[in-house]
Amino acid sequence: MLTTLDRPLSDTAQRDDPVRAWLSLPRRIYLDTSTLQKLYDFGGKIFEGEPFEPVGRAARVQGLADEIAALRMIFMVNERAMFEFVVTEASLREVVNRAHPRYTQWVYDVLDTWLIQSESEQPPTPGTTFGDRRSA
Repeated sequence: MLTTLDRPLSDTAQRDDPVRAWLSLPRRIYLDTSTLQKLYDFGGKIFEGEPFEPVGRAARVQGLADEIAALRMIFMVNERAMFEFVVTEASLREVVNRAHPRYTQWVYDVLDTWLIQSESEQPPTPGTTFGDRRSA
């Protein structure tokens, strides 16, 4: 009996270079305010795999369960990929303007974590920010 390890690779798998594909992933992912809000509101579902049972206003948001599931998958990949999650000045201004102190502090904590983790990194050359593989 052949196991999946004994079978020859498919044509696609032979053509694809998984290392090149892995290295082509961006290292920095910029978090918009919508994503930050979902991470804050549904962190247990995204990071811990708690069941998603929307209530109140969340129950009326079309596609929210799919968005939460997608974020969960991204953060599962991140356990190995080690993306840098960046909070931009524009996103930070939007968060501060909402005037929700606990949420604002949480976003500042996300920002601080990124700044500490990327302390030794060199910024991309001006004008190439989105062309650089480190940015997405």
